[in-house]
Amino acid sequence: MAIEIRRVVERFGTGPWLIERALSGEPSRSLKKDAAGWSVCEVLVHLSDAELVRAVRIRLILAEDVPALFSFDEGEWRDRLSYAGRDAEAALRMYRDAVEATADLLENVDP
Repeated sequence: MAIEIRRVVERFGTGPWLIERALSGEPSRSLKKDAAGWSVCEVLVHLSDAELVRAVRIRLILAEDVPALFSFDEGEWRDRLSYAGRDAEAALRMYRDAVEATADLLENVDP
């Protein structure tokens, strides 16, 4: 079982790398271009915010007997937190940092 968990954590940790690879060579101006309702920039900011929420949820689950987990409306967050005007590169860095911190945590807890 521990080997399976390790594989899942390793796959989880590759998310930021896959996104960075997909965006390599993409001019930064294209990150602001709307496509199908969400721009690439908005998606990156959403990934960053969603990863922060996931990081908190994982910590609550690990640290509390009866964790109070919360949900959020991604459309409301996009609109109210001005995703379109945010820095896509900063969002990607924050996403990567949050994933790395959570992967480190998961690698060090008792399965």
